Amino acid sequence: MRKWRLAATTAAGALLLGGCSEGVVGTARPIPQVTPANVQTVLLETSQFPNTYPAVVLPPQVAAQAAGDMSGLPDAAENIAPPDCKPDAPPTTVGALAVAVGTNESDRSTLTLIVENVGDSSIEKLHDYVTRCTDITAKNRAAEISVHTEVLPSPADLKSPSFVWRRVVRSGSALASLHETMVTMAGQVGAIRVLVTYMTFGSPSPDLDTMKTVLNSQLSKIKHS
Repeated sequence: MRKWRLAATTAAGALLLGGCSEGVVGTARPIPQVTPANVQTVLLETSQFPNTYPAVVLPPQVAAQAAGDMSGLPDAAENIAPPDCKPDAPPTTVGALAVAVGTNESDRSTLTLIVENVGDSSIEKLHDYVTRCTDITAKNRAAEISVHTEVLPSPADLKSPSFVWRRVVRSGSALASLHETMVTMAGQVGAIRVLVTYMTFGSPSPDLDTMKTVLNSQLSKIKHS
């Protein structure tokens, strides 16, 4: 288990959608606002997370690791194929990344909120990566890794521009294997991108209503900051 997941857990103690459409919801337009020098200042307070997901804010070094984990590939992954599907590393500029993680004690699922300054990288560029790199394989020491990604229908009441995808990660060796499922909702306001990821082991239905609430709340806070 990754250190950041253990830290968050310790500190915090059939997908059905109606009225849906595929792809990026809405059209990205420039929004007149000043980009915060430190996105930590616009991150939702942990008190704004649902009660079922008591949350903690991760320190910068751990936050970068957590954000990188959302790609399904560890930093040390090698022999990534296709080679042009290697995921971008999280931003390293001071103040460009903030992460909070909530843990549901009943089933050990986690809700990870990532707020990052992505500069001139649009959400359409992210959508292109997700739809283009649907199947990735890699190695991490003796472990074989496969990452399958598919775009899902988006709830009609997600704030735009936004879209949703599911990522299934299988990794392991002859001695042990791991099956991890992540569903991510992504949205963007200007240069600030927001990712909300529900993560669990196995294949249970994600907590879509909670994810939607967190994403919409975070986007609203950024727009009104």
